[in-house]
Amino acid sequence: MGKYILRRLLMMIPVILGATLLIYFLNFSLPGDPLAGRCGDRPCSPAYEAAFRAEYNLDQPFIVQYVRYLGKLLHGDLGTNFYGKSVAHELAIRYPTTVKLAVIAITFEAVVGVLAGILAGIRKGKFIDNLVIVSTLIFISIPVFVVGGVSQYLFGLKLGWFPVTSGDGSLEQLLLPGLVLGSLSVAYAARLTRTSLVENLRADYVRTAKAKGLSTARTVGIHTLRNSLLPVVTYIGASFGVLMGGAIVTERIFNVNGIGNFIWRSISQRDGVSVVGAVVCLVIVYLVVNLIVDILYGVLDPRISHD
Repeated sequence: MGKYILRRLLMMIPVILGATLLIYFLNFSLPGDPLAGRCGDRPCSPAYEAAFRAEYNLDQPFIVQYVRYLGKLLHGDLGTNFYGKSVAHELAIRYPTTVKLAVIAITFEAVVGVLAGILAGIRKGKFIDNLVIVSTLIFISIPVFVVGGVSQYLFGLKLGWFPVTSGDGSLEQLLLPGLVLGSLSVAYAARLTRTSLVENLRADYVRTAKAKGLSTARTVGIHTLRNSLLPVVTYIGASFGVLMGGAIVTERIFNVNGIGNFIWRSISQRDGVSVVGAVVCLVIVYLVVNLIVDILYGVLDPRISHD
């Protein structure tokens, strides 16, 4: 196990470097000038413009900019944004909020999605199965910004069950945005659980277990469910990184001061250093979560070896 984890950690290095290079290149290729609007309605003085470009290496070719940024990154320095603030400090302020938002969404996805999929799978063709299929299809078809806007208006303004916006990022204020963020993932998790469970219920080992007189609860809960959860765990693990990066729309709707909102503002302001730093952190989180998911495979199915 130790060798496997070490090998996976070493494999993360080229992935992080490749993601950094790609994001840095995309930021370098974006049209527009980071100096636009920095001096108000008047154009910036040549002296200020020259000093600004020299400070952030904007007067250098792309490869020089990237190598200098990479040198700082290898020392744990995510750089300084165009407003003189440490990117690491800006992310440290916002990361706890986005992590709480993603945890709420993942919990909602794992509990509601898996339970709905199990009920639909064991009651295939019955009312509960048709209800899960139709309801999940509706959630998949509706864009997240529509779900967010309607939920904000209905449960926040009309019914007053949840705060309309997120102020200090408390659990109560993040509950509705988290449920909205996880709504699409819940639908996919439910459908994936149902499909996997229905397929495994037709397997030979399930028929053998039933022939031995095992109850349905024991057959499904101990034998079938563990095998059926393998693809679901893969999806939930992958969706954690996606939820953290894809929270931009949800955080904008509910005015959540998190990583998604930070990335959106940084892109609109052409602050490439902040964008690259935030994406690098998201890539690292995504890789670590996927490593944890791979380790969990051995827990769910002892036949899977990491040697």
